[in-house]
Amino acid sequence: MDVREPAAGPCQGAATDVTALPGHRGGTEVFSFADPTLFRLGDTVPLDGRISWAPRIEGHFQPINCYLVKEGSVGYLIDTGVAAHRQRIIDQLRRVDSDIKEISIFFTRAELDCSGNFASLYKTFNVTEVISGAIRNPFDSYDELSKLSNTEIRRQNLPLSGVEDMQIGSSSRLRLIPAHIRMLTTYWAYDSVSKTLFSSDVFGHTSCKGEQDSIILDEEAADHTTINSVGAHLLEKFGWMALADNRYMRNWVEKLFADYDIEHIAPTHGCIISGKRSVMKHLSYLMDALDQIGLKEQH
Repeated sequence: MDVREPAAGPCQGAATDVTALPGHRGGTEVFSFADPTLFRLGDTVPLDGRISWAPRIEGHFQPINCYLVKEGSVGYLIDTGVAAHRQRIIDQLRRVDSDIKEISIFFTRAELDCSGNFASLYKTFNVTEVISGAIRNPFDSYDELSKLSNTEIRRQNLPLSGVEDMQIGSSSRLRLIPAHIRMLTTYWAYDSVSKTLFSSDVFGHTSCKGEQDSIILDEEAADHTTINSVGAHLLEKFGWMALADNRYMRNWVEKLFADYDIEHIAPTHGCIISGKRSVMKHLSYLMDALDQIGLKEQH
């Protein structure tokens, strides 16, 4: 994948309940949402065919996000973004870290769209902890992260069956959830204060158009998502779904949303889905898309 420094292009729709830092709430901005202690950081990439996890959509862009949760003097950073956005993320983090004494980095996946800026952030800020799921395997990059710093990586070796969760670091509000829709081992997170689900590379099926629009997709936003567009995004990232019986994953997601009170979905790629009605609408799109693209039950 070739991710060069792109032109900015935030998502469609205006947000109604976002407390932003000064400036635009688009894909190039840092702003708080859902709660004053929760921040979105990141930038955008053009969907011009160079991005491996999304279909080509001419003239559209997609945000690549990481999230900062402030809890006392600790900042929990969920993913670090791609290397092409390095300086922007460093600058954004400097704007919101004035009262943070230490940063704990949590990786949802071992892929470089999540871990690409770890080394630079470690050199620039007081990173005291790295939290990563999974066990050692030759296909992830956690060992390389260890070599880049003296920070001991905390490994959370969780079972991948059932909807189990555990505390993230010393946080009293963040819970780690092993994801059952994945390539390599993947973990989602839930923030009980803002009622936000951090869904890594799922629910990233939204694209962006219009430089003056918000990347918050709420009830007031123009939402052109369809079951077909969700399915197209899923198959770009999880091509094996076309040959799978997706009922297990569908049931897992359905149970997850029954177990947790989710009012916002914050994916690594795509717009932030905000508000209960918007969340349930996009959950329905995902459920229907999983049914549509997978193997059909044989009778």
